This record gives sequence, structure tokens and C-alpha cells, in this order.
Amino acid sequence: MTKEQFEELHEEFAEFLASQSIDIKQWETIKMEQPELVEEELDLFSDMIWEKTLSKVTHLENISKHQLFLFACQDTFIKLRVVQCHDPEIDMTTAAGWEWVLKNLHSDKVNLLTSKKLIKQDREQQLFKLIQQGCQVVPPARYEQLDHFFKKTKK
Repeated sequence: MTKEQFEELHEEFAEFLASQSIDIKQWETIKMEQPELVEEELDLFSDMIWEKTLSKVTHLENISKHQLFLFACQDTFIKLRVVQCHDPEIDMTTAAGWEWVLKNLHSDKVNLLTSKKLIKQDREQQLFKLIQQGCQVVPPARYEQLDHFFKKTKK
């Protein structure tokens, strides 16, 4: 985490230190005398915040001009919806491009793929890897919009 992020979480960090039986006076002493311990505590706190944040993630998205990967992240599996646009004039990162894709889901210029993957290891670690690969945490609206379409076409 950046210094600014730590400053925004100062109350949570104080609670974290208290859970480690470290009061403000001890923390000031540690900062002066044991910089390596400071790094360890900051790393532990950062990991705790990431884990807490990732445990709340339900949807991820990775979008480029011609591809969209949408992930619905459950407790034991991740569902994936992929939209590929083969029209070089369309940019799915824009509102107009996305609207075009939605109107042309049945055209030869749009491919739809779906997949489901069992989470075999730590869920938060898998989500973190997806974020490292370029995914962003998003609200579920776009996924649900496509999921609704996929359910309609299966019947």
C-alpha cells in the first residue's frame, strides 16, 4: 500500500496495532529503533486489508477495444463471460461501442463464450492474480446483463 492509503486507514491500522498488543508509545519506539519490524507490521496490515477487500469482491472485468472478460466470483467457483467483437470500427470500451455489441449479439461479428472454473486454492489469491493480470473490481450490472442473455438463449 502507498503512504496515502495507510494514512486513509489510520483508524484500522491503530486497531491492527492494538490487536498486536502495540500501543502508540510502543509504535513510536519501534519506528525509531526497529525499522525492519515496522516493515513487517506494515506488510501484515497490508495483507490483511487486501484479504478483507478481496473477500467482498463479487465481479471483475478486463476490457479492451475488442474483448471483454467478465467474472462472477463465488465462494467455490468463478463464472466467466467473454465477448469478442470482430468489427474493427467498434470499441467496446466506449458506451456507444458497448451498445452496438448488445444490439448485435447475434451477428457474425460478435462471439460469446462462457466458462466456469472451480476454485482449488485460496479464493482471494486467485482474485488477486486476476487483478494483477489487468482485471478491475466492478459492480455486477454488466455481468448480469450478459448472464441474463445467456440464460435466455439456453432455453
